[in-house]
Amino acid sequence: MPKVLFISNGHGEDTLGARLAQEFLALRPDLELEAVPIVGTGMPYERLGVPVLGPRWSPPSGGFTFTSTARFITDWRDGMRQKTHEQHWAVRRAKADVVIVVGDIYALGVTKLFAFKEAKPSVFQVQPLVSRYYQDGMTAQDRLERVNRVTVDSFTPPELWLMNNMVRYVYARDARTAAWLQELGVAQAHFLGNLMMDCLEPELDLSPVLNGKPVLALLPGTRDDHLESLPKMLEVAALLPEFQTLAALPVLHPKLELSTGWVWISPTSVDNSVSAVRVAEHLSGTRVLILGSAFAALLHQAQVVLGTSGTGNEQSVGLGKPVVSFATSGPQYTKNFAKAQKRLLGAGLTLLENPSPQAIADAIRAVDVAAAREAGAERMGAAGGAARIAAHVLGALGLV
Repeated sequence: MPKVLFISNGHGEDTLGARLAQEFLALRPDLELEAVPIVGTGMPYERLGVPVLGPRWSPPSGGFTFTSTARFITDWRDGMRQKTHEQHWAVRRAKADVVIVVGDIYALGVTKLFAFKEAKPSVFQVQPLVSRYYQDGMTAQDRLERVNRVTVDSFTPPELWLMNNMVRYVYARDARTAAWLQELGVAQAHFLGNLMMDCLEPELDLSPVLNGKPVLALLPGTRDDHLESLPKMLEVAALLPEFQTLAALPVLHPKLELSTGWVWISPTSVDNSVSAVRVAEHLSGTRVLILGSAFAALLHQAQVVLGTSGTGNEQSVGLGKPVVSFATSGPQYTKNFAKAQKRLLGAGLTLLENPSPQAIADAIRAVDVAAAREAGAERMGAAGGAARIAAHVLGALGLV
């Protein structure tokens, strides 16, 4: 049996890679799988039982090393040079027969430079970042502001060269992008589904805490953006008594400070049963559970989402849930990032430029659910892509 190596360069990419690996094993349990996560600890692979090679490193920038000089310096001081060197050697020593790249040009470059040193693997790429929708309505000013995110907004000539000279099949994140790649000369580009939509199996049952009101889901994001966004989101929740508000956040930053009128209270035993790690309570009586491990369960229950999350906002729209959003000072959900996500998600995302709590509450009451569902179906697609991609890869290798 061939040895299959997953190379993923991002926290989200680790999750997508592990979901794809799960489908590989469902079709061929005898496959030897290994993974090298370039950003993050690779825990999704480890939970699946896939050996993780190389160092476990989560850079302080969260993987946004090259988006600013300050982040580059911070990552460098955290040992980027040594960690990167160790990762590259892990790829080389794996001597893989097949490489599944989950990511962009950087992961492709690592594959080209190091996986080919000891072997001549068959390479397949899942490209979950670039979408043709990012180009819609993009002005010259937008391009200038996002010059350091060019590998997210479009396919660069080096990436296209690597695709055509190294990759057997490229799996794009949506049908329009696959067609765009083919126009750019990548004939082996396909759209078989967006893996993000395969990572939404509800973790648990939220019914013990649901009170019958429509659910407003708060997605402040897993990075430090939540220091700014979550307090504002809670202010919005106090203005929407007709909703039951629940938040998904696996880890609260120790420096998080609540706005005036809000206090932390201890979860009840019922709250604990749905993974509530903290409970925020307003003097008006509004109570918001902070759920530590019920992200997908919350999305399925939500009627509307208030989010400053990258992947989470996209998955919400994919489920047909309208998202209301506002920019933060970073590190991820900045003004430029938010504007790009608006282009990506279209009518599924309402982006507010002047996001006072009252303006956000008004926007939540005015969301267009039908438009969000249409946008989600077009731009994110339905679940099932992981199984289709796994079958396609293994079929190309003559293993199914």
